[in-house]
Amino acid sequence: MRRNISEPKAFLKGIPITIWLLALVVIPLTYTFIMSFYSSEGLVINRTLTLKNYKLFFTDPLYYRILFKSIRIALTIALISIGASYPLAYMVSFKIRRGKNLLFMLCIIPLWVSYLVRIIAWRAILGNRGVLNSLLLAIGVIDKPLTIFLYNRFAIAITLTYICIPFVFI
Repeated sequence: MRRNISEPKAFLKGIPITIWLLALVVIPLTYTFIMSFYSSEGLVINRTLTLKNYKLFFTDPLYYRILFKSIRIALTIALISIGASYPLAYMVSFKIRRGKNLLFMLCIIPLWVSYLVRIIAWRAILGNRGVLNSLLLAIGVIDKPLTIFLYNRFAIAITLTYICIPFVFI
């Protein structure tokens, strides 16, 4: 039996997701777009519509540097995530017969943990008194804790790559 897509039931099934998308995507993006035309003085937002922010964005070289630095970091993280996840995903999909589901679950378990918890965990690993510094001190490679592991592009790349790998794996 063939169902007609124009049935009212089919339309009604799409209402919840439409409301969800409007509430969580369209309305916040619209509000952000409107707010981009507001100006501010310190912490006070002036609700007068102006193009001053866009003029500043397109004329100040600082914004270009920040934009290109962000794009460079994003591309680096994307390439590292793909390079780390693709072989594992290929192996799970085509090479492994036994334990495929277990390995798949182990790869997506990090998605069950909050981003904030994962970032704090990396801070505990890379910090001055973290696991990495403690290990290097214990084996005698360094005499005092290094501060180069945290608050730099390296730490950002490691943390964001760790966050992205399960998504790329899926």
